[in-house]
Amino acid sequence: SHDAESCPVGGDPDRVLRCGFPNGRFCLFKSHWRPDVPTAHILPHWNWSAGMEIPVHVYGSGDEAELFVNGKSQGRRAKGKFQYRFVWDKVRYEPGEVKVVTWKKGKPWATETVKTSGPMAKLLVEKEFAGEELVYFRITAVDKDGNFVPTANVSFTAQPKGGVIAGVCNGDPTDWTPFKSNKISTFNLDSAVGWRKSPLEAMTLRPLLSFQKRFSVSRYNFFSR
Repeated sequence: SHDAESCPVGGDPDRVLRCGFPNGRFCLFKSHWRPDVPTAHILPHWNWSAGMEIPVHVYGSGDEAELFVNGKSQGRRAKGKFQYRFVWDKVRYEPGEVKVVTWKKGKPWATETVKTSGPMAKLLVEKEFAGEELVYFRITAVDKDGNFVPTANVSFTAQPKGGVIAGVCNGDPTDWTPFKSNKISTFNLDSAVGWRKSPLEAMTLRPLLSFQKRFSVSRYNFFSR
């Protein structure tokens, strides 16, 4: 769940993806509706071609922000009245990392760093939540160093052990994969699948990749009921 800060955001894919994964628009609303919560979110990802000029936006609840690419400052911005983001229009792409540092009333507030990833090396399976009947797993495509790969599109089959899949989802509002399925394709954010457990200790999830598509994956989330 992403309602810890009590932000009034619904399931609109422009705000929060249908799996409940927060996206950039979610962070925009959060920074506006909860200015007391330190927030800094960089858009877009940092996997591009060398020499490209990329517009970088930062949603944040601070009043000033400075952007860095591989430690080099791209300038400091102040948020004006009725402005809800910090913008750097032409940032020359270099592989590595982009970092934002924000301040509020002159004091350090929030930071975020986005790194360039390599090719996808594996799917990382993490248990997000375990209740009496529901177990949620998030599956993230990562490179050999464990960095999230944001440009992934790959199909896979989920094989749970110790439970029954209750549904799958990847956050893509145009994906018509049946909810009651064990197959899902990645979306360039997160995705979800789930199952009924019995017993919890024996439950595992094995994602089997289909190599019919070229891939560098994104994130997934699995849930059961």
